Amino acid sequence: MKKFILKFIAAVIIVYLLLFSMQSAIDFCLKKDNICENNTWSQIYNGKIKTEIVILGTSRAEVHYDTEAIKKLTGLDTYNLGVSGTHYDILQMRWKLYRDRNPKPKILILDLDDNSLFESEDLFNKFQYLPYLNTSEYDAVAKEIDGDYYYEKYIPLYKYRGYEMTIFQQIMSLRKASYCPKNVKGYVESDINWIDKDYLNFKKIIEDGKLKDDFNFNKYKKGFVVLKEIIEDCKRNNIKVFFVWSPYYFEANLYRPYNKKCINNILNKIAQQNNIKYRNFSRDSICLKKENFYNYTHMNKNGVAIFSKRIGEMINDKN
Repeated sequence: MKKFILKFIAAVIIVYLLLFSMQSAIDFCLKKDNICENNTWSQIYNGKIKTEIVILGTSRAEVHYDTEAIKKLTGLDTYNLGVSGTHYDILQMRWKLYRDRNPKPKILILDLDDNSLFESEDLFNKFQYLPYLNTSEYDAVAKEIDGDYYYEKYIPLYKYRGYEMTIFQQIMSLRKASYCPKNVKGYVESDINWIDKDYLNFKKIIEDGKLKDDFNFNKYKKGFVVLKEIIEDCKRNNIKVFFVWSPYYFEANLYRPYNKKCINNILNKIAQQNNIKYRNFSRDSICLKKENFYNYTHMNKNGVAIFSKRIGEMINDKN
């Protein structure tokens, strides 16, 4: 019986080490700086982002700020740290990781709106974080909102369950750039139009939003605390900050307008208190044309071309 137990333990250890080795090999591949999914995370962790302008925000930041266009207008290197499906806690993690491992920028553009200051309820597109699961910054966020966090941390390969095809595609992207969306220093170009079916769904969302228009500061309280922490970090390090509420289709202003107004007023107040330039583009002329968008909150490359010019002009404006 004793021999059996020893053999069983030895077998378990061998299997564990084999699985751990496989996981480490996958982690290694997914951390490469030319991988599709984690290109920006890789650049951040390896301290390779040497830039003068940084854009931080949600997917609206990721697809709205053309880094090359902004550089042409300002003469300043630009990197887009926008990340899809995130709220203030993930943005804080992104900023801390970037600041801890990379040279500081001269300018930070914070893309803000009534959705970005919520707390994340789960990890959207969780796959992107998995190679970096053992970092303290990820720990602080994931253990609060991810029920599988401890299983994924301590059971080898468990974190990659269900992602077999994604792993294959990402490893293939190391050889073939055609597997990747167009990504230029974090900016993801969207060369697509708004289809009629999605537009009809949007109209239903607007009608529902009219019935739920209220403002609860407690839902945003932690988000504003994080925002102020980022501002203080920038003050200590002489980083100029801009607040930007980037465009969405004009009819979206009908969705919970009172809530939007309250958030906008608070952002205005914070900007004034900290001598920050704040531009709200939610009623800009860009917002009037449906052909500038692929859904009501995200612009396609047509709108981005116009908007990025506005951003370059804002940065160049010394007033």
